[in-house]
Amino acid sequence: MFGNVSILQTLTKNHRTCFSTTQSPCRLSVLPVPLDQIEQVHCAKLLGIYLSDTLQFETHLVNLLIICSQRTYLLKLLREQGMPRTHLNTVLGP
Repeated sequence: MFGNVSILQTLTKNHRTCFSTTQSPCRLSVLPVPLDQIEQVHCAKLLGIYLSDTLQFETHLVNLLIICSQRTYLLKLLREQGMPRTHLNTVLGP
């Protein structure tokens, strides 16, 4: 029973990335699910980097700036609440 659950979770967590051009489309050999259930995305996060279908870094930089903005806002709020500077360094971490 538990073996089936593990297999189902593994199937839902796996991703297959295929880079291709219009001249040489990607060939997918054996698919674990029907073709109509495969979602095509324009951007994916792989190893911490956002890759877009155009291979531009704009999506990655936008997401990086969003994270920086959120962390800066958090530090501002904590500083306004009176948290000492040494503790603010601990909140951010290395």
